[in-house]
Amino acid sequence: MVSEMTSVADWNAAREASFEYPVLVYKHSATCPTSAWAQRNIDTWSDDHADWPVYRVTVQSSRPVSNQIAEDLSLRHETPQAIIVHNGKVVQHLNHNRVSPDRLSDALHKLDLPA
Repeated sequence: MVSEMTSVADWNAAREASFEYPVLVYKHSATCPTSAWAQRNIDTWSDDHADWPVYRVTVQSSRPVSNQIAEDLSLRHETPQAIIVHNGKVVQHLNHNRVSPDRLSDALHKLDLPA
């Protein structure tokens, strides 16, 4: 399930949660066709990985959240942008046409997580 982040407090909670388990943060543009395509890929991936939290920030309506994510993670803002955060840090970053279920799954499998 994808949760919408609309405040910096939402982002802070998601980042804090990443110390317990990895989280996927997805930056979405409501006006970009590539973002619409990436959103479908995020939804497909999320359906197959229901145990992984996914947080979406729509940049047009939540620019302060998007900016805070970029600042906190020292990551240039892009949309679409999928960011896997673990222990408060970026462990994988995909943007534009690279946001795909296969690449997200590959990133998940590369993490050394306890069973």
